Amino acid sequence: MESRGLVICLIPLTNESVSRVKAYSTRTLGRPLVIVTPERFKSVYEYRFTCAHEIGHLLMHPSPLPGDRQQEREADQFAAEFLTPRTEIEPLLPRTARIASLEQLSGTWGVSVESLIYRMGELQLVGDASIRRAHQRLAEMAGLRREEPLTSYPGEMPSLLHEALELTGQMGFSRADLAEELCWTQRHLANILGETDTRPALRVVR
Repeated sequence: MESRGLVICLIPLTNESVSRVKAYSTRTLGRPLVIVTPERFKSVYEYRFTCAHEIGHLLMHPSPLPGDRQQEREADQFAAEFLTPRTEIEPLLPRTARIASLEQLSGTWGVSVESLIYRMGELQLVGDASIRRAHQRLAEMAGLRREEPLTSYPGEMPSLLHEALELTGQMGFSRADLAEELCWTQRHLANILGETDTRPALRVVR
């Protein structure tokens, strides 16, 4: 996405009123921008699908309608085709919804088993009853499955804004200067860049 000029921001959203937001995108600033809330993702697979979903919105919906079911469905369909193109994935998908086979494909293609189950339904490889049973089986196995956290894949974390910050530093424009220009604190700037302060928090114990 970044290689095509999209700006990606990982911004933690802790405000309860917006805690349901996973991501949103806009073109109103003159350059495509995608905001992603990392704490909303159970796995890197979900993160990938959501990012592909936002590409779909940017490409197909010049007049986006937040929450519109048709547009959301279209963006989901785009994401599924983008991550698992029909001509490539259809010959590989089993003709019965076997979780073991789907888990193997999941690791190869980098998408969730749940996404592959939906894909089988979209391509009409199995019936609705089989899809329901597969989802039930997946739910039963949920406690035994190990999700891959987003932080396990640092190569898929955005880097464009960090590179821009390094470039401004070479031009003599410091991080403090940038924060002042934006009327932000340096901590907020770090949040926008997706940086995490790993230093221990100290407190006085009486």
